Amino acid sequence: YLLMQSLTARLPYKAQRIMWFILQWLLFLFSLILFSKSTNSEVKSKIIWIIGLLFISASPFWRLHVERGQQYILFVFLIALAYFLSQKTFRYSDILSGFIIGFTTSLRPPLILISLPMLIYKKWKLFIGTVIGLLTGIASPLILTDISIWKKYYSAMQFLGKAPHSFNISWGETYQSIYPNKIIEGMDNLATGASIETYDSSLQAIFINYLGIKISSNILIISLVIILLLVSIFLFKFRTKNISMSMLFLVGIVLVYISEFFVPAARYSYYNIIWLIPLSLIIINSKPISALINPRIILFFMGMFFSISIPFAPGGLLISDIAIVSYTVLTTIFFLKKNWQDKNRKLLEGSLD
Repeated sequence: YLLMQSLTARLPYKAQRIMWFILQWLLFLFSLILFSKSTNSEVKSKIIWIIGLLFISASPFWRLHVERGQQYILFVFLIALAYFLSQKTFRYSDILSGFIIGFTTSLRPPLILISLPMLIYKKWKLFIGTVIGLLTGIASPLILTDISIWKKYYSAMQFLGKAPHSFNISWGETYQSIYPNKIIEGMDNLATGASIETYDSSLQAIFINYLGIKISSNILIISLVIILLLVSIFLFKFRTKNISMSMLFLVGIVLVYISEFFVPAARYSYYNIIWLIPLSLIIINSKPISALINPRIILFFMGMFFSISIPFAPGGLLISDIAIVSYTVLTTIFFLKKNWQDKNRKLLEGSLD
Protein backbone atom coordinates (compact mmCIF):
# COMPACT_ATOMS: atom_id res chain seq x y z
CA TYR A 1 0.00 0.00 0.00
CA LEU A 2 2.86 2.38 0.75
CA LEU A 3 4.27 1.58 -2.69
CA MET A 4 1.00 2.82 -4.20
CA GLN A 5 1.11 5.94 -2.03
CA SER A 6 4.66 6.68 -3.17
CA LEU A 7 3.26 7.69 -6.58
CA THR A 8 1.83 10.89 -5.06
CA ALA A 9 4.21 11.29 -2.10
CA ARG A 10 5.94 14.38 -3.54
CA LEU A 11 2.70 16.32 -3.97
CA PRO A 12 1.67 18.86 -1.30
CA TYR A 13 -0.39 17.31 1.48
CA LYS A 14 -3.41 19.49 0.68
CA ALA A 15 -3.38 18.32 -2.95
CA GLN A 16 -3.15 14.71 -1.81
CA ARG A 17 -6.15 15.13 0.49
CA ILE A 18 -8.29 16.66 -2.27
CA MET A 19 -7.31 13.96 -4.75
CA TRP A 20 -8.03 11.18 -2.27
CA PHE A 21 -11.34 12.79 -1.26
CA ILE A 22 -12.50 12.66 -4.89
CA LEU A 23 -11.11 9.17 -5.42
CA GLN A 24 -12.85 7.84 -2.30
CA TRP A 25 -16.22 8.96 -3.63
CA LEU A 26 -15.47 7.52 -7.08
CA LEU A 27 -14.47 4.17 -5.55
CA PHE A 28 -17.66 4.17 -3.50
CA LEU A 29 -19.88 4.91 -6.51
CA PHE A 30 -18.08 2.39 -8.72
CA SER A 31 -18.53 -0.25 -6.00
CA LEU A 32 -22.27 0.38 -6.07
CA ILE A 33 -22.25 0.17 -9.87
CA LEU A 34 -20.40 -3.16 -9.83
CA PHE A 35 -22.75 -4.74 -7.29
CA SER A 36 -25.90 -3.36 -8.94
CA LYS A 37 -24.74 -4.57 -12.37
CA SER A 38 -24.10 -8.05 -10.97
CA THR A 39 -27.79 -8.84 -10.70
CA ASN A 40 -30.39 -9.23 -13.42
CA SER A 41 -33.10 -7.96 -11.08
CA GLU A 42 -33.95 -4.29 -11.44
CA VAL A 43 -35.52 -4.33 -7.97
CA LYS A 44 -32.39 -5.74 -6.36
CA SER A 45 -30.25 -3.21 -8.22
CA LYS A 46 -32.35 -0.34 -6.89
CA ILE A 47 -32.25 -1.68 -3.33
CA ILE A 48 -28.43 -1.82 -3.49
CA TRP A 49 -28.38 1.83 -4.58
CA ILE A 50 -30.83 2.80 -1.83
CA ILE A 51 -28.72 1.12 0.86
CA GLY A 52 -25.55 2.69 -0.53
CA LEU A 53 -26.80 6.25 -0.98
CA LEU A 54 -29.44 6.50 1.75
CA PHE A 55 -27.94 4.47 4.58
CA ILE A 56 -24.19 4.25 3.99
CA SER A 57 -23.08 7.42 2.18
CA ALA A 58 -25.24 9.53 4.53
CA SER A 59 -23.78 7.89 7.65
CA PRO A 60 -21.27 9.51 10.00
CA PHE A 61 -18.87 6.60 9.55
CA TRP A 62 -18.58 7.33 5.81
CA ARG A 63 -18.09 11.03 6.55
CA LEU A 64 -15.39 10.04 9.07
CA HIS A 65 -13.79 7.75 6.49
CA VAL A 66 -13.66 10.53 3.89
CA GLU A 67 -12.47 13.23 6.29
CA ARG A 68 -9.73 11.05 7.79
CA GLY A 69 -8.63 9.87 4.35
CA GLN A 70 -8.94 6.16 5.18
CA GLN A 71 -8.28 3.47 2.56
CA TYR A 72 -10.94 0.84 3.39
CA ILE A 73 -13.10 1.90 0.45
CA LEU A 74 -10.26 0.76 -1.82
CA PHE A 75 -10.56 -2.77 -0.42
CA VAL A 76 -14.35 -2.64 -0.84
CA PHE A 77 -13.98 -1.60 -4.47
CA LEU A 78 -11.42 -4.31 -5.25
CA ILE A 79 -13.62 -7.04 -3.72
CA ALA A 80 -16.62 -5.65 -5.63
CA LEU A 81 -14.55 -5.81 -8.82
CA ALA A 82 -13.46 -9.38 -8.04
CA TYR A 83 -17.07 -10.39 -7.48
CA PHE A 84 -18.21 -8.65 -10.69
CA LEU A 85 -15.58 -10.56 -12.69
CA SER A 86 -16.56 -13.85 -11.06
CA GLN A 87 -20.01 -13.44 -12.63
CA LYS A 88 -18.55 -13.27 -16.14
CA THR A 89 -18.10 -16.29 -18.39
CA PHE A 90 -14.91 -15.52 -20.31
CA ARG A 91 -12.12 -18.08 -20.12
CA TYR A 92 -10.01 -16.75 -17.24
CA SER A 93 -12.69 -14.89 -15.30
CA ASP A 94 -12.28 -17.02 -12.14
CA ILE A 95 -8.48 -16.73 -12.15
CA LEU A 96 -8.63 -12.97 -12.70
CA SER A 97 -11.23 -12.60 -9.95
CA GLY A 98 -9.03 -14.61 -7.59
CA PHE A 99 -5.97 -12.58 -8.58
CA ILE A 100 -7.71 -9.38 -7.45
CA ILE A 101 -8.71 -11.03 -4.16
CA GLY A 102 -5.13 -12.16 -3.58
CA PHE A 103 -3.65 -8.77 -4.44
CA THR A 104 -6.14 -7.08 -2.11
CA THR A 105 -5.13 -9.54 0.61
CA SER A 106 -1.54 -8.31 0.32
CA LEU A 107 -2.92 -4.86 1.21
CA ARG A 108 -5.26 -6.11 3.97
CA PRO A 109 -4.17 -9.56 5.31
CA PRO A 110 -7.48 -10.57 7.02
CA LEU A 111 -9.00 -10.83 3.53
CA ILE A 112 -7.12 -14.12 3.16
CA LEU A 113 -10.11 -15.73 4.87
CA ILE A 114 -12.10 -15.38 1.65
CA SER A 115 -9.98 -18.28 0.41
CA LEU A 116 -11.34 -20.63 3.12
CA PRO A 117 -14.68 -21.28 1.37
CA MET A 118 -12.75 -21.60 -1.93
CA LEU A 119 -10.97 -24.62 -0.45
CA ILE A 120 -14.07 -26.10 1.17
CA TYR A 121 -16.12 -25.79 -2.03
CA LYS A 122 -13.18 -26.75 -4.30
CA LYS A 123 -13.12 -23.56 -6.37
CA TRP A 124 -9.60 -24.31 -7.56
CA LYS A 125 -9.34 -21.73 -10.34
CA LEU A 126 -10.42 -18.98 -7.99
CA PHE A 127 -7.97 -20.22 -5.35
CA ILE A 128 -5.05 -20.44 -7.79
CA GLY A 129 -5.74 -16.89 -8.93
CA THR A 130 -5.82 -15.78 -5.29
CA VAL A 131 -2.41 -17.34 -4.59
CA ILE A 132 -0.91 -15.70 -7.70
CA GLY A 133 -2.39 -12.32 -6.75
CA LEU A 134 -1.15 -12.60 -3.16
CA LEU A 135 2.39 -13.47 -4.25
CA THR A 136 2.34 -10.60 -6.75
CA GLY A 137 1.24 -8.17 -4.08
CA ILE A 138 3.88 -9.37 -1.63
CA ALA A 139 6.63 -9.19 -4.26
CA SER A 140 5.70 -5.81 -5.77
CA PRO A 141 7.32 -3.68 -2.99
CA LEU A 142 10.60 -5.47 -3.72
CA ILE A 143 10.78 -3.48 -6.97
CA LEU A 144 11.90 -0.46 -4.94
CA THR A 145 13.23 -2.02 -1.75
CA ASP A 146 14.26 -5.34 -0.19
CA ILE A 147 12.70 -7.91 2.13
CA SER A 148 13.31 -5.66 5.14
CA ILE A 149 10.16 -3.72 4.23
CA TRP A 150 8.04 -6.71 5.31
CA LYS A 151 10.04 -7.06 8.53
CA LYS A 152 9.21 -3.44 9.30
CA TYR A 153 5.55 -4.12 8.51
CA TYR A 154 5.53 -7.00 10.99
CA SER A 155 7.11 -4.86 13.73
CA ALA A 156 4.62 -2.05 13.02
CA MET A 157 1.71 -4.47 13.46
CA GLN A 158 3.20 -5.65 16.75
CA PHE A 159 3.36 -2.02 17.91
CA LEU A 160 -0.27 -1.42 17.02
CA GLY A 161 -1.25 -4.58 18.85
CA LYS A 162 0.47 -3.47 22.04
CA ALA A 163 -0.81 0.12 22.14
CA PRO A 164 -3.81 0.44 19.84
CA HIS A 165 -6.43 1.88 22.14
CA SER A 166 -4.85 5.16 23.17
CA PHE A 167 -3.53 8.22 21.38
CA ASN A 168 -0.93 8.83 24.10
CA ILE A 169 1.98 7.72 21.94
CA SER A 170 5.50 8.98 22.55
CA TRP A 171 7.35 9.68 19.31
CA GLY A 172 10.78 10.10 20.89
CA GLU A 173 13.38 12.87 20.95
CA THR A 174 14.34 12.58 17.26
CA TYR A 175 10.80 13.38 16.13
CA GLN A 176 10.53 16.29 18.58
CA SER A 177 13.82 17.79 17.44
CA ILE A 178 12.81 17.73 13.77
CA TYR A 179 9.23 18.94 14.31
CA PRO A 180 9.35 20.86 17.62
CA ASN A 181 6.22 22.98 17.06
CA LYS A 182 4.32 21.11 14.36
CA ILE A 183 1.82 18.30 14.24
CA ILE A 184 2.09 16.18 11.11
CA GLU A 185 -1.36 14.75 10.39
CA GLY A 186 -1.71 15.09 14.11
CA MET A 187 -4.10 13.04 16.16
CA ASP A 188 -4.66 16.14 18.29
CA ASN A 189 -5.93 18.60 15.68
CA LEU A 190 -7.54 16.51 12.96
CA ALA A 191 -11.01 16.60 14.51
CA THR A 192 -11.14 20.34 15.21
CA GLY A 193 -12.98 21.02 11.94
CA ALA A 194 -16.02 19.03 13.02
CA SER A 195 -16.27 16.57 15.85
CA ILE A 196 -17.43 13.13 14.68
CA GLU A 197 -18.05 10.44 17.24
CA THR A 198 -16.32 7.14 16.70
CA TYR A 199 -15.82 4.00 18.74
CA ASP A 200 -13.22 1.27 18.98
CA SER A 201 -15.30 -1.90 18.57
CA SER A 202 -12.43 -4.39 18.61
CA LEU A 203 -12.89 -7.19 21.14
CA GLN A 204 -9.76 -6.10 22.97
CA ALA A 205 -11.15 -2.58 23.44
CA ILE A 206 -14.58 -3.89 24.51
CA PHE A 207 -13.02 -6.05 27.23
CA ILE A 208 -10.81 -3.13 28.36
CA ASN A 209 -13.64 -0.59 28.45
CA TYR A 210 -16.35 -2.74 30.01
CA LEU A 211 -14.47 -5.35 32.08
CA GLY A 212 -11.11 -3.71 32.65
CA ILE A 213 -9.39 -6.77 31.15
CA LYS A 214 -6.75 -6.65 28.43
CA ILE A 215 -6.79 -9.80 26.36
CA SER A 216 -3.45 -10.78 24.88
CA SER A 217 -3.00 -10.97 21.13
CA ASN A 218 -2.30 -14.71 21.41
CA ILE A 219 -5.64 -15.38 23.10
CA LEU A 220 -7.45 -13.38 20.42
CA ILE A 221 -5.75 -15.33 17.63
CA ILE A 222 -6.42 -18.71 19.30
CA SER A 223 -10.07 -17.74 19.78
CA LEU A 224 -10.36 -16.76 16.13
CA VAL A 225 -8.78 -20.05 15.01
CA ILE A 226 -11.30 -22.01 17.12
CA ILE A 227 -14.18 -20.05 15.59
CA LEU A 228 -12.83 -20.67 12.08
CA LEU A 229 -12.59 -24.41 12.80
CA LEU A 230 -16.21 -24.46 13.99
CA VAL A 231 -17.28 -22.51 10.92
CA SER A 232 -15.40 -24.93 8.66
CA ILE A 233 -17.21 -27.87 10.28
CA PHE A 234 -20.55 -26.11 9.73
CA LEU A 235 -19.69 -25.36 6.08
CA PHE A 236 -18.74 -29.00 5.49
CA LYS A 237 -21.96 -30.20 7.10
CA PHE A 238 -24.15 -27.98 4.95
CA ARG A 239 -21.94 -28.12 1.87
CA THR A 240 -23.54 -28.17 -1.57
CA LYS A 241 -21.68 -29.29 -4.67
CA ASN A 242 -22.40 -26.32 -6.88
CA ILE A 243 -22.39 -23.26 -4.63
CA SER A 244 -22.95 -19.98 -6.46
CA MET A 245 -20.18 -17.37 -6.58
CA SER A 246 -22.57 -14.96 -4.87
CA MET A 247 -22.91 -17.29 -1.92
CA LEU A 248 -19.21 -18.11 -1.83
CA PHE A 249 -18.26 -14.43 -1.73
CA LEU A 250 -20.86 -13.78 0.99
CA VAL A 251 -19.48 -16.57 3.20
CA GLY A 252 -15.92 -15.36 2.62
CA ILE A 253 -16.55 -11.70 3.38
CA VAL A 254 -18.56 -12.56 6.51
CA LEU A 255 -15.54 -14.53 7.78
CA VAL A 256 -13.36 -11.49 7.11
CA TYR A 257 -15.90 -9.24 8.85
CA ILE A 258 -15.90 -11.44 11.96
CA SER A 259 -12.11 -11.76 12.04
CA GLU A 260 -11.60 -7.99 12.08
CA PHE A 261 -13.05 -7.83 15.60
CA PHE A 262 -10.26 -10.15 16.79
CA VAL A 263 -7.44 -8.03 15.37
CA PRO A 264 -5.56 -6.46 18.33
CA ALA A 265 -5.35 -3.07 16.59
CA ALA A 266 -8.14 -0.54 17.09
CA ARG A 267 -11.26 -0.93 14.93
CA TYR A 268 -12.89 2.47 14.49
CA SER A 269 -16.22 3.11 12.81
CA TYR A 270 -14.76 4.19 9.45
CA TYR A 271 -14.11 0.48 8.88
CA ASN A 272 -17.88 -0.02 8.61
CA ILE A 273 -17.79 0.86 4.93
CA ILE A 274 -17.25 -2.91 4.58
CA TRP A 275 -20.99 -3.23 5.28
CA LEU A 276 -21.57 -2.45 1.62
CA ILE A 277 -20.16 -5.86 0.57
CA PRO A 278 -22.18 -8.32 2.71
CA LEU A 279 -25.38 -6.25 2.51
CA SER A 280 -25.17 -6.09 -1.29
CA LEU A 281 -24.48 -9.84 -1.49
CA ILE A 282 -27.39 -10.59 0.84
CA ILE A 283 -29.67 -8.69 -1.52
CA ILE A 284 -28.26 -10.54 -4.54
CA ASN A 285 -28.67 -13.94 -2.82
CA SER A 286 -32.26 -13.30 -1.68
CA LYS A 287 -34.60 -15.53 -3.67
CA PRO A 288 -37.24 -14.19 -3.95
CA ILE A 289 -36.48 -10.58 -3.04
CA SER A 290 -39.47 -10.62 -0.69
CA ALA A 291 -37.42 -13.01 1.48
CA LEU A 292 -35.60 -9.94 2.78
CA ILE A 293 -38.69 -9.17 4.85
CA ASN A 294 -38.19 -11.39 7.88
CA PRO A 295 -37.56 -10.93 11.62
CA ARG A 296 -33.82 -10.49 10.98
CA ILE A 297 -34.51 -7.21 9.19
CA ILE A 298 -35.04 -5.65 12.63
CA LEU A 299 -31.31 -6.12 13.27
CA PHE A 300 -30.52 -4.34 10.00
CA PHE A 301 -32.60 -1.27 10.82
CA MET A 302 -31.34 -1.27 14.40
CA GLY A 303 -27.78 -1.23 13.11
CA MET A 304 -28.45 1.59 10.67
CA PHE A 305 -30.37 3.59 13.27
CA PHE A 306 -27.69 3.40 15.96
CA SER A 307 -24.90 4.03 13.45
CA ILE A 308 -25.92 7.70 13.45
CA SER A 309 -24.81 7.78 17.12
CA ILE A 310 -27.67 9.75 18.64
CA PRO A 311 -26.48 11.44 21.87
CA PHE A 312 -29.22 9.91 24.04
CA ALA A 313 -28.13 6.39 23.09
CA PRO A 314 -24.92 5.64 25.02
CA GLY A 315 -22.88 2.99 23.24
CA GLY A 316 -24.96 3.43 20.10
CA LEU A 317 -22.04 2.72 17.77
CA LEU A 318 -21.26 -0.54 19.55
CA ILE A 319 -24.92 -1.56 19.37
CA SER A 320 -24.83 -0.75 15.66
CA ASP A 321 -21.79 -2.97 15.07
CA ILE A 322 -23.30 -5.88 17.01
CA ALA A 323 -26.62 -5.56 15.17
CA ILE A 324 -25.13 -5.53 11.67
CA VAL A 325 -22.68 -8.37 12.27
CA SER A 326 -25.53 -10.40 13.82
CA TYR A 327 -27.74 -9.67 10.81
CA THR A 328 -25.10 -10.68 8.26
CA VAL A 329 -24.05 -13.84 10.13
CA LEU A 330 -27.60 -15.07 10.80
CA THR A 331 -28.70 -14.35 7.24
CA THR A 332 -25.68 -16.15 5.79
CA ILE A 333 -26.39 -19.19 7.98
CA PHE A 334 -30.02 -19.14 6.84
CA PHE A 335 -28.98 -19.04 3.17
CA LEU A 336 -26.54 -21.94 3.61
CA LYS A 337 -29.10 -24.14 5.36
CA LYS A 338 -31.78 -23.28 2.82
CA ASN A 339 -29.49 -24.15 -0.11
CA TRP A 340 -28.62 -27.45 1.57
CA GLN A 341 -32.28 -28.26 2.26
CA ASP A 342 -33.29 -27.39 -1.30
CA LYS A 343 -30.56 -29.67 -2.66
CA ASN A 344 -31.65 -32.58 -0.44
CA ARG A 345 -35.29 -32.07 -1.40
CA LYS A 346 -34.43 -32.22 -5.11
CA LEU A 347 -32.37 -35.37 -4.58
CA LEU A 348 -35.26 -36.96 -2.69
CA GLU A 349 -37.75 -36.01 -5.39
CA GLY A 350 -35.38 -37.41 -8.04
CA SER A 351 -35.04 -40.73 -6.20
CA LEU A 352 -38.82 -41.00 -5.86
CA ASP A 353 -39.26 -40.44 -9.60
